[in-house]
Amino acid sequence: MALPAAQVPVLTLLARAVRARRALEVGTFTGLSALVWAAAVGPAGTVVTVDAVGDGVARLGAAAWAAAGVDAVIDVVTADGLAELFRRAAAAAGEAGAWDVVYVDAAKGRVGAYYEVGLALVRPGGLVLIDDITWSGRATAAAAAGGGGVAGGGGGGEEAAALRAVAERAAADPRVVTMTVVAGDGLLVALKL
Repeated sequence: MALPAAQVPVLTLLARAVRARRALEVGTFTGLSALVWAAAVGPAGTVVTVDAVGDGVARLGAAAWAAAGVDAVIDVVTADGLAELFRRAAAAAGEAGAWDVVYVDAAKGRVGAYYEVGLALVRPGGLVLIDDITWSGRATAAAAAGGGGVAGGGGGGEEAAALRAVAERAAADPRVVTMTVVAGDGLLVALKL
């Protein structure tokens, strides 16, 4: 998914508010969000961006990363995003609680799993961010249509229901404080306590 320009200052502010030095994102696409994270974490920071599509996706952002002087901070991993997060969360990998920000802009039907493993990866005071949480109103429409479909058509029923379910789960989760930022298609912000 493409990061809406309206979310760039929001992500920058959030990263700086938690003094992020390590950001892990799932869903590279154009590379704009990786650029945002790299600028926020600074030259001593680390950004890992994971995308199943691979090289073609990363090349979209590579020129911009180089022009901004942040390409050395960004590590592109070609892998299934959920599998990569689980791998990093495994005790043997030693990355549980080691990240400041986990940002997900990938397979909407899997956001519940991304949320849980993201919480394992971020430190207390870190953020799990789920992009497209309102998904152009489709998540709300899925609830109005009984959770399965989208009122008026348009597809995405299961994915929209998954987005709504993770938003509701996070809102009731005692491990986090949450809010939804209304910019682009919405951003779920979960601050780990």
